[in-house]
Amino acid sequence: MYIIFEPGFVARQLAVTQIAEFQNALDLDKEGSWGQRVSKQKGAVASLTEGYLKKCSKMVSDALPMQPVRVGGSTVRQEPCLDGPPAPRAVHRAMASLTFFDRVRISASQGGYGTVRGKVCEDVTHGLDSYLEELLAMIHGGEIENLDIARAYLDVLADFMGLVQGEKSAQIVRRRAAAA
Repeated sequence: MYIIFEPGFVARQLAVTQIAEFQNALDLDKEGSWGQRVSKQKGAVASLTEGYLKKCSKMVSDALPMQPVRVGGSTVRQEPCLDGPPAPRAVHRAMASLTFFDRVRISASQGGYGTVRGKVCEDVTHGLDSYLEELLAMIHGGEIENLDIARAYLDVLADFMGLVQGEKSAQIVRRRAAAA
């Protein structure tokens, strides 16, 4: 399994759960000192978690690079950059980020960062789907010089998809890659 580089992950998950239990057990006045403290702590945890979640898209883009390609006159489209195999460091960082993304799903609504997680999920899923379709189109079109490199990127993409959308989505990517 991939290591999450952020040291306070487990503590933050526990804090969100305990804050939610505390709020459910006691009827806290938001203007009272306890209510303000709990609210402030919950906001701090949510803010920190949102910051990490917002980095997911960038890390995935770094691991699955795209390059602009001119199609026709002034039309430019993005396609996978297959100059070499996937960069291990970028893939590892993206896997760690997506593992964090996957693990905070449980506490996202309680923690106050469910909306941000949903937006990140949408962005990352769209990027992964686009990358997959472009790469498969390149393979089917005979535009790939080294199929081993393309398959390595498809394997990485399947792993990413498993963390974002679930194992069934990863299996679909793997089946599509095998058929290509």
